[in-house]
Amino acid sequence: MIYNLENENLKISILDVGASILSMQYLRNGEWVETTLQYEDLNTYSQDNPYYLNAIIGPHSGRIKDGEYVLDGNVVALEKNDRGNHLHGGTNGFHTLVFEKQFHTKNKCILESKHKDYQCKIRVTFTILDSELEIEYEVISDIDQVMNMTQHTYFNLSGEDTVENHTIRVSADRFSELDESGAPLRMIDVTGPFDLRAPGYLKDKMALSHPQFEISGNIDHVFEVGDGGVDLYSELSGVGVKITADRPYAVVYTGNYFLGETEFKGLGASKLHQAVAVEPQHLPNDVNLDLGVSQIVKKGELYTQKIKYSFYCDQTGDVRTT
Repeated sequence: MIYNLENENLKISILDVGASILSMQYLRNGEWVETTLQYEDLNTYSQDNPYYLNAIIGPHSGRIKDGEYVLDGNVVALEKNDRGNHLHGGTNGFHTLVFEKQFHTKNKCILESKHKDYQCKIRVTFTILDSELEIEYEVISDIDQVMNMTQHTYFNLSGEDTVENHTIRVSADRFSELDESGAPLRMIDVTGPFDLRAPGYLKDKMALSHPQFEISGNIDHVFEVGDGGVDLYSELSGVGVKITADRPYAVVYTGNYFLGETEFKGLGASKLHQAVAVEPQHLPNDVNLDLGVSQIVKKGELYTQKIKYSFYCDQTGDVRTT
């Protein structure tokens, strides 16, 4: 089932599988500009979704080292689905759930689902207002567990085969160093390709060398963005988007593993760096690092999270910073 939202500036389409965003169109100069990717075959969302394309991620976004953590003195063992780590809730994560409609108007859609294995109920609310899309999560768990969610939204603002010509700004002084398995290890100062505080082309940063790229293929790291968020802009389309959230971190991922495994609507087989994902969340693996806020949600406790996408057009070609 597909649910559509529309106002004078935005058209949003949402699939019931994984509460996945199929389309995000923004009106610029009388023309609708698509800003994300969609699988050519909608069955890909339910059969595999190799890129977690635009889906809700949970209960654990990012990688948990060795697929385990300690809770109340007991080891919680998770599926190891990425280089010996647990990634994005595993192969049976929230992205695989079929969500049912609870409420739907032109401007708002509320979807709900239950996860048998993770023993929780998830509500996702999509709301559009002016040029903004807001996503809110509400989760009630029947057990104590780690809860650190995100929406795995990819952006391609130009419709080209690469996002290398997009400009980006990330308001972060620190990013996560990864260990050899790709799990966050510690927060360190941004340098080289990870210093994205000033607006610049993705291609210029991605062309730089860094030892971390031997692990991640290019940028696929957690940034401590605080309230400043992430800005993306395409000079070709004249469309930009600012991603903010009520979480202090965000993963920026430049499509380093898009290797033709599937096809995108209107674009053919997937290609390297065809999109950039921005994934607001808490620090992944912090349950094992203890560097930030506890991610343990108690039985019966309400977990909430909000993510906002603010679209704009800018004639100067610069990333807007306010």
